[in-house]
Amino acid sequence: MGPRFLNTLPIETNKLELMCLFIGNKNGFVTKEEITVYKALSKSGRGYKTPSQGYPAKIGQDLVPSNPEPSISKCGFKFSLDGGAIHTFLNPVKALENYSGCEIFKATIPAGTHIWIQDDLGQIAASRVYISKDTITKADKALYQRSLKPLHDQFLKTAEVRLADGRDVTLNPVQARKGDKVIGIKVAGHVVSTQYFEALEFCHNSRTISTPKPMSWDEAEKDSAGEENQKNILANNPDYSFPAIEAAKNVGGYLPAIKELKDVFSQFLELNLTRTALGLDPMPFAWYWSSSVRDNTTVWRLLSDGYWLCWGYCGYLGCGTHVLPFFSSYEEG
Repeated sequence: MGPRFLNTLPIETNKLELMCLFIGNKNGFVTKEEITVYKALSKSGRGYKTPSQGYPAKIGQDLVPSNPEPSISKCGFKFSLDGGAIHTFLNPVKALENYSGCEIFKATIPAGTHIWIQDDLGQIAASRVYISKDTITKADKALYQRSLKPLHDQFLKTAEVRLADGRDVTLNPVQARKGDKVIGIKVAGHVVSTQYFEALEFCHNSRTISTPKPMSWDEAEKDSAGEENQKNILANNPDYSFPAIEAAKNVGGYLPAIKELKDVFSQFLELNLTRTALGLDPMPFAWYWSSSVRDNTTVWRLLSDGYWLCWGYCGYLGCGTHVLPFFSSYEEG
């Protein structure tokens, strides 16, 4: 689901239209060092304008919002930043993909600026952005990693991870970029697999399964027994194939329950900062399967951006949905 454009009050020349950012941290951050971002602008006579609202924009100047007060609203179990900050792209690849008919300008967010980072690490908003005269015509992963490095340095000091040999350790992910040796990341009290799987169906054999524990949404929101749910599903349906569960089992994990997913998705930014510091791609906003069963034909799933509907149910064969395996948590202390 793409960004939603909102109308704002009339703004002066060189003031930028604002778009919706999906964030778990409504307070944002204050930068301690400069951050590189990217802004799409379209040609307008001898100058430029923003592509969505058509506001004039000048190169080589700071852009500031017309209303400096951030407009933040509750959206599901997250927040939406709708105004009061300048919207840019942190990921240059997404800037080029979303605005192929525009020029993509390299921009900078100065140190000491208030920022909000979208949880998928694709977009960023700030109280002030300087638009340079430099443009980009292609973007690669190395360029994106250079954009992310200041965020890792400022906001990610240590991370608790699970190694391939089963040990749970605390490391400095900025210095230890060894993603092949890390199989799990601890987030919100859960150990989450570094591997996730896209567009898997839940049940391959049938449109119905036998379940001893159907759940309403209110019950599913409180359900943290993902490992037990998975065992029950398999025990009660020995002749069925469950691609979503098998994907989790193949990496030594289990399909989480709704509350377990919700806990982690509430800290999606922290998860993606750790992933990218370890050299892994950020996880996308998408639907994810749970092991919380709604009835004998559908299973609850969760949308990781928290926006619009923060829940949904899906027939076993009816839709492809992502799988994020969880590992059995280790004992504290």
